[in-house]
Amino acid sequence: MSQCLNPDCLQPNPKTTNFCQKCGSKLLLKERYRALKILGQGGFGRTFLAVDEDKPSQPYCVIKQFLPQAQGTNNQQKAEELFKQEAIQLEQLGKHQQIPELFAHFIQDHRQYLVQEYIEGQNLAQELAETGAFSETKIVNLLGDLLPVLAFIHQKQVIHRDIKPENIIRRKSDNKLVLVDFGAAKAATITALAVTGTVIGSAQYTAPEQAMGKPTFGSDLYSLGVTCIHLLTNIEPFDLFDVSESDWVWRDYLKVKVSDRLGQVLDKLLQQGTKKRFQTPQEVLDALQLTVKPTSQPTPQFWKLSPPPLPTTQPTPQPNIELKSARGVNYRQLEQLLKAGKWKEADRETALKMLAVAGRTQDGCFRVEDINNFPCEDLRTIDQLWVKYSMSRFGFSVQKNIWQEVGSKVDRETECKLGDHIGWRKNGVWMNYDDLTFSLQAPVGHLPRVGRVSMFINDQRWASLFLSRVKDCKLTPLPTTQQTPQPDIELKSARGVNYYQLEQLLKAGKWKEADRETAKKILEVAGKTKEGWLDRNSINNFPCKDLRTIDQLWVKYSNGRFGFSVQKKIWLEVGGKVDYNTEKLLGDRVGWRKNGAWMRYHDLTFSLQAPLGHLPLCWDLDLEWWVLLSRQEL
Repeated sequence: MSQCLNPDCLQPNPKTTNFCQKCGSKLLLKERYRALKILGQGGFGRTFLAVDEDKPSQPYCVIKQFLPQAQGTNNQQKAEELFKQEAIQLEQLGKHQQIPELFAHFIQDHRQYLVQEYIEGQNLAQELAETGAFSETKIVNLLGDLLPVLAFIHQKQVIHRDIKPENIIRRKSDNKLVLVDFGAAKAATITALAVTGTVIGSAQYTAPEQAMGKPTFGSDLYSLGVTCIHLLTNIEPFDLFDVSESDWVWRDYLKVKVSDRLGQVLDKLLQQGTKKRFQTPQEVLDALQLTVKPTSQPTPQFWKLSPPPLPTTQPTPQPNIELKSARGVNYRQLEQLLKAGKWKEADRETALKMLAVAGRTQDGCFRVEDINNFPCEDLRTIDQLWVKYSMSRFGFSVQKNIWQEVGSKVDRETECKLGDHIGWRKNGVWMNYDDLTFSLQAPVGHLPRVGRVSMFINDQRWASLFLSRVKDCKLTPLPTTQQTPQPDIELKSARGVNYYQLEQLLKAGKWKEADRETAKKILEVAGKTKEGWLDRNSINNFPCKDLRTIDQLWVKYSNGRFGFSVQKKIWLEVGGKVDYNTEKLLGDRVGWRKNGAWMRYHDLTFSLQAPLGHLPLCWDLDLEWWVLLSRQEL
């Protein structure tokens, strides 16, 4: 079905039509977004489930149509401003795995539209109606899930201003909570915070200072606290507040008593005075960590996965490369840059040398005939240099092998598949040159990219054209490693857990399934299957025997690319501290973060093309990785 977007019509139409059969209105927004049905309606307009017909998979998305009910010029202007503000805030926030991504903001037929990522799942109000009052464990999980999101938006100087169960969706794919509806969000500039503004938000969840038009970061924490006591009791917030005492009486409505620690945290979130409240999300997280029983040792117990990562490959002596050139080009500078690991400079130097070989330095780009006639002698020299100094991760021959795997055709489709495989494209879009990964953490075949594509060749199939020439020249990667026999791993467990299925998945290269299986086994060992997550106490006391078994399996079947001990080494390289900043540095290095934001689980790379240490991640456990890796025995 194709839903008409004309507010005075809203006629359902057959999905194949492009104009409404009743009113004649255009059914496609921006020639790509087609509304399927109405999801909801509020004070600012309607929300539609839609599909993006511009993408081959036609994924779902959400269309928000600005259609204010506000009366009067001032109210109308304020409504328009808030709708536009949602687009601005979402764009400024960038990508975060628990915030819907903004795809587009535009005006069509004199109406404003937002197009956002579709989050499949129930909001917490729906979940409450279906399952009843939340348990303490669910509330703690909720806080652990949402507080980092609040920390993220507050760091971006944004106050949400409308936190409530309806604006929190439990995503079906990974059970994570997603914070939605930034229509009320406000930039917390010094000027903005100093000026009394319009009252925004849902009355039952609104902090006192926000009700007076002076929201602060703490206002979001207050609303989160009210959300928690509503979910705990299944009683409307207004009924949980005693006006005569000017105090919250939520404990009177509990069917099951909560721990003193959680009760104290909620009480502090709900303080009327802003100075008496928690000041940051991190303070709340720190307070919640006190619910963990102290371990037998005052400092984290360290794991020592001994022996260290299993020996998987043994380097063989690298042959000296004769820097041959059919055109007298000197490759000494390229070799020095590669030897020093200066990958970006080496990539640009490669482009300059190739242009020199083809006699196209002044033009700055190649023609098809330049590729077809490029001397094999020079191609081989350049390729061997890249292969040697990257330990077979980079080089034209490496890229050629991947190109053959994805079809080896000289067409746009194969070009896109190649780009997806080696990290030149992300979410179906070609990456900017400066956003590529110029390190050995990049996917296999990521380099050389040969400077900017536009400087290289004026053809959309340039890589496929070029790699077909590499194939003609019969380039193959130099042998750089020699496999040594892998020892059998004894699947030991201190808790009687069976790791046979995990081994079979890893042996078959089913990395995503193996990651999920790893999470299941970790929960089973810790006795936390029912809770579905690990606290610090569980991490600190996790049996070394099981950790060693899991790690050795990952290291063995990934040829030393994945495993806790591999991640531990990288964690030490980025500082080795037990704090969130170090975890972010770790995330950047192993490919869990992109452009400063944590990636979504389904966007990770579940193949040996992933960066070193990319797996296991065990996303469902929401592990504090810096705590996990701090145990010295790893």
